Amino acid sequence: MVLTRGARIKSAQASFDVKYVANGLDHARLGYVVPKRLVAKSVRRNVMKRLIREAFRKSRAGLPAVDLVIR
Repeated sequence: MVLTRGARIKSAQASFDVKYVANGLDHARLGYVVPKRLVAKSVRRNVMKRLIREAFRKSRAGLPAVDLVIR
């Protein structure tokens, strides 16, 4: 799939909502949101954030130049 600047694609798996758009850089970037109303305990929210960051870190080299937003 070829993404152009401004193209948005949305995918939902389980409780994650992933949106991405081509960024015009030579690497992928990550943004994430773990809402307090969905994950009330701060410990669980922080664990989820660490898991998202680690998964992105491990797969970053294989990703195209996109901006990812995970919610």
